[in-house]
Amino acid sequence: GAPRRIGLGSREGSQHLMTEVVPKGGDAGRISSEYLYLAQQLGLDTGEFLPRLCVASETATRVDALLAERGLTRGGYAVFAPFTTRPQKHWFEDAWVALGPQVQGELGLTPVILGGPAERDTAERMAAAIPGAVSLAGQTGLADAAAIIERAGLLIGVDTGLTHMGIALRTPTVAL
Repeated sequence: GAPRRIGLGSREGSQHLMTEVVPKGGDAGRISSEYLYLAQQLGLDTGEFLPRLCVASETATRVDALLAERGLTRGGYAVFAPFTTRPQKHWFEDAWVALGPQVQGELGLTPVILGGPAERDTAERMAAAIPGAVSLAGQTGLADAAAIIERAGLLIGVDTGLTHMGIALRTPTVAL
């Protein structure tokens, strides 16, 4: 095993597996704040860090064709990322439906709903309730989703991997 095991103090007992325990600090309501605090206590550089992703050229070509088939252009749509594996992080379906026309009317962007196969029915129901919206839920993998997000004018999402991709791809992102 690792000779040095450092972690935050916890209620679950994991501190008994550590060789060094850093007491909890920072904003206890946000795990990212806890990890930042831990890094600071260890003397690590905690300057600005923005993750970056890039899209492979083959993926870009495939997604450009998919978007063209749907009448979508780069920067002309807003990705909605309403799904995550933890339902307590979801936003209400009717709120997404109400947001769609606002995004269209005020920003001139077509809502494009992304999600996995399990969310396809819900996404299609949402898209049907938002005139002009497009559902691609269950029709793309993560690489294609990244290319779709990279080409979007905006991403609006709950706390999910797709929303984090928006930041890493430099797409304007609103995290709910």
